[in-house]
Amino acid sequence: MLGNKNNCGQCSHKCRFGQRCCGAICTYVGFNPDHCGKCNKKCKSGAKCEYGYCG
Repeated sequence: MLGNKNNCGQCSHKCRFGQRCCGAICTYVGFNPDHCGKCNKKCKSGAKCEYGYCG
């Protein structure tokens, strides 16, 4: 499976600034409570993701 920021899901499909390749999908990780700061890092229930940190 292709899963780095320069080949996300397919060859030469680059993720944008602020995104990581999570499960072959470019995902913003700065404010995403399911992928906070990195792939699959979930914040506790009710906690917000702010600038890649839960809290």
